[in-house]
Amino acid sequence: MRQAPRDGAEQPSTKPPGQKQAGGAHQSGAANPWYRRVSFWRSVAGMAVAIALGCTAIALETASELSWLNASFHRRLGLLGSRIARLRSETANSERQLAEVRAEQLARANINRILSAADVRLLRLTPGAGTEARGLVAISRHAGGAIIEVAGFPAAAGHTGAMWWLLAQGPPAKAAELNPGADGRLSLAIPMPPRGARIAGVIITLEPGMAPDKPSGRIILRGVLSRPQILS
Repeated sequence: MRQAPRDGAEQPSTKPPGQKQAGGAHQSGAANPWYRRVSFWRSVAGMAVAIALGCTAIALETASELSWLNASFHRRLGLLGSRIARLRSETANSERQLAEVRAEQLARANINRILSAADVRLLRLTPGAGTEARGLVAISRHAGGAIIEVAGFPAAAGHTGAMWWLLAQGPPAKAAELNPGADGRLSLAIPMPPRGARIAGVIITLEPGMAPDKPSGRIILRGVLSRPQILS
């Protein structure tokens, strides 16, 4: 006869051995979840490092490309600025030349108008001592203007040419300052003589520095009327 087990005695297990091992494995997995596993976080760290390296490489490549584009832009901007400066200089030179041509054409038109006037008076100028200059003064009361043409005017550094009206009474009256070109030639419209003044002639002097209010330099050209006349 079988004896009944005593109270407190260990009862033999009636579960198969495989069922017990499976239960143990389940309990071990429950005690160590996936987010606590070292291999998982190592994988996460590896992916983070790879992403960081990729971002760094992209950033370096982008920065290098932006630097090259910036340098190229500034280089092109510098070339464009140089071209604009050159075009502005050429435009300024063209405008200055055009202004000179227009002024010359206007002066030539005034000269032709005065020379073709019916009442034009011509006064030929003779050279002074030691010079071979020559000149002509034309005056027209009807045209309301006067001109002077000079050739062979001597060049002297720091000196200025000046034209003076010789009055029948009183000191000479300054007519204009003369600055002939390098070839010694000059064609210039000048103010008319003082209204009502009796003009005896004209002198052209070479004054040191700026032309003073009265002649003091060497006489380069001179012209004398046969008798004093009121020319304006």
